[in-house]
Amino acid sequence: MGALRRGIGSALVMMLVWTLVPILGTSPATAAPLPVPTVGSIDPAIAQFESELVCPSESACLATVSRWDKVSGLTNDHTLARSVDSLSDWKLVTLPRTLGAKSEITVFEVDCLSAQFCYALGNEYKPEGSRVAMVWTTTDPTLSAWTARPQQSTYEMSLQSMDCVTTSFCVAERCERPNESDACIGEVVWSSDQGATWTPTKGLTVPGYRIDHVECPSLVFCFVQSWNGDDEFFVTTTDPVNGPWTSVALPSQSFGAETGGLAQCESSGRCIIGGDSAQVFGDGVQHYYGYWYTDDALTGDWSWKPLSGASYQFPRAGCFGAVCLINGRSILGATADPANGAARVDLTLPSSTASISTVCTASRLRRVSRGAGTAARRPPVR
Repeated sequence: MGALRRGIGSALVMMLVWTLVPILGTSPATAAPLPVPTVGSIDPAIAQFESELVCPSESACLATVSRWDKVSGLTNDHTLARSVDSLSDWKLVTLPRTLGAKSEITVFEVDCLSAQFCYALGNEYKPEGSRVAMVWTTTDPTLSAWTARPQQSTYEMSLQSMDCVTTSFCVAERCERPNESDACIGEVVWSSDQGATWTPTKGLTVPGYRIDHVECPSLVFCFVQSWNGDDEFFVTTTDPVNGPWTSVALPSQSFGAETGGLAQCESSGRCIIGGDSAQVFGDGVQHYYGYWYTDDALTGDWSWKPLSGASYQFPRAGCFGAVCLINGRSILGATADPANGAARVDLTLPSSTASISTVCTASRLRRVSRGAGTAARRPPVR
């Protein structure tokens, strides 16, 4: 299986799944309920939690946070915090720096392959503005000791969507500008040394101009999401090093399709993505919110399942065993029949969790979209 990415509020949604299980008549046999988070101590240097939360075990978790500065107040640092006691107490992680003690760090993604291997993506900035793209890794069970892996670049480079299927095979999206005047070159790359060096994959021509996400649920199933301005594309391969890659446009209502979040796929090839499929009516556009589903992404046989009601605007979706979750702005739905969209149970979410969007699988939690909190400073939009 791939890594354990997920968003803020994972434990909350996990508990909601266990509430839904009796309703849907489904029992996740291999999973155990996570401990209920309690209010404990939070390092006073932590200003607020940001968009990422990952728990490689029932007691250990990592989250992206912004940091207070004693002199100037809130800084531009978006770093990591760790908890090793079931989400109760949080402490800042001291990530190694390569540009000097006064540099600032932005961590925009953190993930874990297991309790023995976690990694984070971000940038390190000098006060005058220069920066270096960074990968940090740890095998420390206390999540406190990290190794910095600065990325070599001729001018400017960003790494995004890093996913490790083993400790010796990772994929990522890389965007590099060889010179200041050059356009950003987006490509899918792979690494055998935990992100220290990267090699472009072969045989991949990404449809459109924007890569949204790259991931490998297994060594023989990897996918890329991309967008061309109107439609979302899903590109798959069984060999991420050499290709070939196969592309399919997700079905739309005749105008366009854009996903609201990242695809959640299992090693079997089953995938689900929440999003928006639009149709033109005269001078206007009607937006239909729902999700795309397939039992086998490698065959490219996707179907579109609309959801009714304004509460399902901008939905995110994912599956936990036989149960699939779909949540919008203020509602969480669940179905045991995602292929037909039938027998859905709807729950209204409290306003404090309306922007939270996570999914669960039998052995991991995965992030599908940005959770609550202020977004970290990301690499330039291409």
